[in-house]
Amino acid sequence: MKKHILSLLLPGLMACEGTFDQIKTVEIDAGPLQLVVLSNFENIYSPKVRLSLSGDRPGNYGGSPSTYPKAPPATIEVYEDGKSLGFMQANDNSVFSFPAPYVPLPLKTYRLEVKAEGFGAVSAEGRIPEPVSIKAEFTGNYKVFKRWGSEVETAEIKLTLQDPPGRSNFYGLIIHALREDITGENTANFNHYVFSNDLLFDDGRGFGLDPDFNNQRQISSRKNLFTDKTFEGQKREILVYVDTKYAREYNHPYIYFKLQNISEDGYKYQITRQKARENDENPFVQPILIYNNIKGGLGIFSTFSVTYDSLDVNY
Repeated sequence: MKKHILSLLLPGLMACEGTFDQIKTVEIDAGPLQLVVLSNFENIYSPKVRLSLSGDRPGNYGGSPSTYPKAPPATIEVYEDGKSLGFMQANDNSVFSFPAPYVPLPLKTYRLEVKAEGFGAVSAEGRIPEPVSIKAEFTGNYKVFKRWGSEVETAEIKLTLQDPPGRSNFYGLIIHALREDITGENTANFNHYVFSNDLLFDDGRGFGLDPDFNNQRQISSRKNLFTDKTFEGQKREILVYVDTKYAREYNHPYIYFKLQNISEDGYKYQITRQKARENDENPFVQPILIYNNIKGGLGIFSTFSVTYDSLDVNY
């Protein structure tokens, strides 16, 4: 059982000397346990599927596999365009992977079918979008900004992508300092200060505009999400500014721009998950329902394609 405290303010009594507050505890049934499926299928590494159960984690923090409620013994069969690729194998923490590495292909549709004793059929399906190339190049322009009272030299970089026409596309831009972070979903190793005032990054989260930095916004250290709503089927150029002094001082000579073309399901999951985190413990906002595309269970099966480009900051 989960208990929620409701504070009821009755405006009709505002004319009285005091305000009538009533606090009532309500018990809400969490419902039956469900299988939770979490997986990304992309075109550059062999995927994994984490299977767990709904409910509170045994540990509050850390995010390690051991902090997820362990799922019962299960099987996961993977299909590519309707043809079975076989069964994935589980480790001790209910993380499933292929017996031999297999890299999913763009424009293919993948389906997961999960079977576990005591649960009904659980499945998920998604198509990997086509890769959209990203090109990074120095423009030859440099700007000196002020940050924290000191001058910062930045190099202007132009990022270019050509949006495929005829449909909506959803993107994620991630910036890395190490090439090995390109594969997989590691977004924690962020060792560059990168700024931009492009409206694509004005999504109401992260950093606000800094007047001391010529009204540039520091790009998020994780995934920067945007859509092609304002440039559908067109070429899009984005200007960003990299703190070259910081890069040299901390020996990060390369900067990698990783572009994900994300399925709509994956984009909706990322957006709702992001908003739910931002609203955590805020009693003055409506609760956010995290997007789910698992049939018969909970979780997300996200598909996306990846391209990247790199530059030597030391030029």
